[in-house]
Amino acid sequence: MAEKPTYEEMKQRIKELENESVKRKLAEKALQKNEDEMRAILDAVAETMLLIDRKGMVIMANQTVCERLGVKKEDLIGHCVYDFLPPEVAEKRRQKFEVVFETGKPVSFEDNREGMFFEQKVYPVCSDGDRVEKVVAFVRDISERKEAEAALLKSEEQYRTLVDNLPVAVYRNTPGPEGQFLMANPAFCNMLGFKNEEEVKKVAPADLYANPEEKKQYSDELIQKGVLKNFERTLLNKDGTPVHTSITSRVVYGKD
Repeated sequence: MAEKPTYEEMKQRIKELENESVKRKLAEKALQKNEDEMRAILDAVAETMLLIDRKGMVIMANQTVCERLGVKKEDLIGHCVYDFLPPEVAEKRRQKFEVVFETGKPVSFEDNREGMFFEQKVYPVCSDGDRVEKVVAFVRDISERKEAEAALLKSEEQYRTLVDNLPVAVYRNTPGPEGQFLMANPAFCNMLGFKNEEEVKKVAPADLYANPEEKKQYSDELIQKGVLKNFERTLLNKDGTPVHTSITSRVVYGKD
């Protein structure tokens, strides 16, 4: 028969249980604090953040995604995220998420909704056995960037149309004796007997000078002054015949 614990042993055991209870409460309090801090950080982030399971159920979401979807957080968490998206958008995202679930590899993609563009990055969250049970998706609004890219493309197209229709030769090249052509308009090609811009790019600018040393002198002076106007130089046509030209150039500086 087991002996009954003594009074002192019972006191010691009660004290141990009390200490364990205090430690557990402190740990729970620390965990809750960490979770609160994490949620506060996620809610302050401008990017959408979603944690979903294989069925698309929302486990965690920050305030940004709620604002973009127009729902309260309590109405989103525990519900299927696809129910809050237009059918075509939901299906595209479902397919992308499935790739992450099946391969365990991150996926990045872009999609649009009602004229807005979004960049998505989806990462796997693995459980024991390396099976992907959840994925976390970060979604960034890139509408302004897309608008800027479209405006830049339109500007470049207008610039190119203007340059291609000028009656005077226009070209761009990198500086120095070893410089290379970057672009040349049709008037430049016609003036020197080239079929097209691609043919021009295969030739070094210095090779088009009747006196190659003049190219170096011209390039050095241009870099020093930034602008040279109406410099007369003799260039060579593709067939070797001289072409007397008057050249006006301007330096364009890059980030370096």
